[in-house]
Parts: sequence; structure tokens; C-alpha cells
Amino acid sequence: MKIHSLCIVKNEEDIIGQVLTAATRWSDYIYVFDNGSNDSTWEQVIELSHQYGQIVPYKKDSCRWSSQLRGQIFNRYRDNFKPGDWCCRLDADEIYIDNPIDFLAKVPSQYQVVGAAMLTYYFSDRDYERYIQNPLSFSDDVPIEAKCRYYRNNASADIPPFQLSQSE
Repeated sequence: MKIHSLCIVKNEEDIIGQVLTAATRWSDYIYVFDNGSNDSTWEQVIELSHQYGQIVPYKKDSCRWSSQLRGQIFNRYRDNFKPGDWCCRLDADEIYIDNPIDFLAKVPSQYQVVGAAMLTYYFSDRDYERYIQNPLSFSDDVPIEAKCRYYRNNASADIPPFQLSQSE
């Protein structure tokens, strides 16, 4: 079983390094499509791809955003997919709290799609107080889930906000 992550980014220079580095712990392939960044996002993706072999810079194109852009990535790399592999939506401003490798290992083989809840984390007044007391507790090397503790589930139960899908 391999996990293929499809990532569309735009102007994510402040978080792209953390997101891609974290995803290398569980994703076998991370295909990145830069949708027209005018900051250092694409350059960081290229640099990270030299450090981590599973990061694959697909292309930078300022075309209009659409959810179909993930389809472009999938179609370009579909020959890399084998039966039993999973395709994952990876957004630069979202994180996976549970390790997808452990999670997917428990999914019975008859299931081909799994969904998840999307939680929006908020930097609250309490977080601000913690930051004032200890700014290092919010540094870039601290995982986001350790920094922000207050969240809301804004996702619809009918349409999963992101999925891990098993390819055929």
C-alpha cells in the first residue's frame, strides 16, 4: 500500500515547509501543483524536493483554480498507482492529526473511500496568553496541533471535505 498525496498550493510560503515535511512521514508521493504563487512557495517546494524524494513538483501554472486541478495531477501520475494504493487530498492549510498509514491499515479492503472530519483551529485569547508567556511554544518546529487547541467542526456530514480514496 502506497499513499499518493495531491497538493495544490498558492502563496503558502509561511507554512509549506511544515506541511510538506510533516506529510513526508506518511506519504509515499506528494505531487505539488503551484496555482500561481507570487511568493517563495514554489522555490520552497523545489528545495524540499531535493531533501525529500517523495515530494514531486508537478508544475507551476497561474490557471484559474478549480477542484479539477487535482484531476490533472492524478492523470499525470496515474501510472504510479497500483491496486491497493490510496490517493489523498493534501491542502497546505490543513493537517492530518492521525497518522494516515495507521488509519488506512485498519480500513477493511471492501471500502474504497474514507472520509474525515475537518476541524478549523482558532488562535484564541487563551492561545495569545500562552504565546505571551512562552513565544517558543508557538515556534515553527512545534506541531500545529500542539499550538492551537480550540477548534470547530465546520464540515458537512454529507460531503466529506477531504478523502483518502483507494485507486483502482
